[in-house]
Amino acid sequence: MPNEKSVRNSYIYKVFEPGKKMIFLFDYGDNWEFLVECCDIIEAETGKRYPKVTKEEGKAPEQYPDYDDE
Repeated sequence: MPNEKSVRNSYIYKVFEPGKKMIFLFDYGDNWEFLVECCDIIEAETGKRYPKVTKEEGKAPEQYPDYDDE
């Protein structure tokens, strides 16, 4: 039986409205957390990529850093 509360069955525009903020846990191992704010919901334009980053603070961590395997 499918879980009705699964994110697979959720549309972000139905639960994340303009003015709302959420903490986005990107990497469970390194615990990278980002504060995400919904600024606006607009009609998608053909040929444009979504979602869009409209503001950044600080330096984003490197996603796949080169670690020494010593």
